[in-house]
Amino acid sequence: MPIVDIMRKILVKSGCKTFEAEVYDNRVADEFMERLPISVQFGKDATGYFSPMDEKLYGRAKKDRSFTAGDIAICNNSSLSVFVEQFAPKKHFVKVGHIANPEILDKIIEMNSGEVTFDFFDEKLSAIA
Repeated sequence: MPIVDIMRKILVKSGCKTFEAEVYDNRVADEFMERLPISVQFGKDATGYFSPMDEKLYGRAKKDRSFTAGDIAICNNSSLSVFVEQFAPKKHFVKVGHIANPEILDKIIEMNSGEVTFDFFDEKLSAIA
């Protein structure tokens, strides 16, 4: 029986640019996916972009201790983050996904005043024999 690998992807849109992001397999990521589409107005600090979410997420997952550019995370189940620099948090952050081209996304988000929408991707299944 073949193993089916389900690659969960979403679209990250800012202005007229769209990026693909991978979504991880954990309870917080599952709940994040259930809330799509999510539109936020990001603020920026030295490590990335942050925005409060309209609704708190209640899923539980192991706290992540380090982040790299492109990581998408939820902080304290109520704030959405996209990192553009390496980061070691003191708060409770859980990775929910990753964007492949964070340096390009960083410039696009700045050009569009921090407005970003996370939305559904056309599902694709890849079977591994």
